[in-house]
Amino acid sequence: MEADAYHLTRTGTRQGRASADPERGDHRQSRGSDHAKRGARGFDGGKKIKGRKRHLLVDTTGMILHVLVHEANIQDYRGGKLLLAPLKGAFPRLKLIWADSSYKKEGFGEWVKAELGWDVEIVEHPWSGLRGVWVPQGVEVDWEKIRPSGFHVLPHRWIVERTFAWLSRLSSALQRL
Repeated sequence: MEADAYHLTRTGTRQGRASADPERGDHRQSRGSDHAKRGARGFDGGKKIKGRKRHLLVDTTGMILHVLVHEANIQDYRGGKLLLAPLKGAFPRLKLIWADSSYKKEGFGEWVKAELGWDVEIVEHPWSGLRGVWVPQGVEVDWEKIRPSGFHVLPHRWIVERTFAWLSRLSSALQRL
């Protein structure tokens, strides 16, 4: 059986590989390219991550309607506009979008209503944004009732999170093949 470049690479031999670029130190990067092979990357200062963000528009069963991947330095509310803008007129029965609190800024909901005619409902914890409560002097506050600790499932948010889990699991399975 004749060995191909893939098997030579997998066995650790250097045959068939391009030499490393001294400026990048990575043989997989092409010379003269300013982005990684899979597209542009950025840095999200809020989450302290570098890379890419994924936006999904799914139906109530979690089936994907539209996908957008972009560099991480684009904020979610701007990425949401990039995701939805090409869909004008595409889903005539769509009336409501559930989104998380990162889509509250810069008039995202108003933009969606004006451009696409859909309503946006931000799904968040009832205590989101709560900084304090007014109580009479001498009354003890049970903070666990007002702002419970730990993980809490939010209505509708689990649908898109489950879809992300499906995609992650599929990606892992494909990498094992």
